[in-house]
Amino acid sequence: MIVSDRNSQPSERKQNEELVAFVTGRLMHLGMGGPSEDLAHGVGDLLTTYRRILPHLDGAAPDYATGVADGLGQALRYIAAGYRHHPDYKPYFAPQAPATVAEWPA
Repeated sequence: MIVSDRNSQPSERKQNEELVAFVTGRLMHLGMGGPSEDLAHGVGDLLTTYRRILPHLDGAAPDYATGVADGLGQALRYIAAGYRHHPDYKPYFAPQAPATVAEWPA
């Protein structure tokens, strides 16, 4: 999707790339040593995995990989939500409503 209007949101791919950049930027501000360093490494591992999966999702059918990407993306959204008052936070970084059992394919 090409964004043609300033009021429209960027494509899902662009939103995900911006989410990764935002969370990566927040990691740079965590102190090193102790629990903060452990947290930074764990979140860094999530980001690395998410970055590897994202380029392969355009046009992909729902399957295990897209489910993993959705789960990782949701985890990163929850991390970003902790920084929702940051001036670079965007509303589309907010966690998405989880699917309900009724929405699962039969």
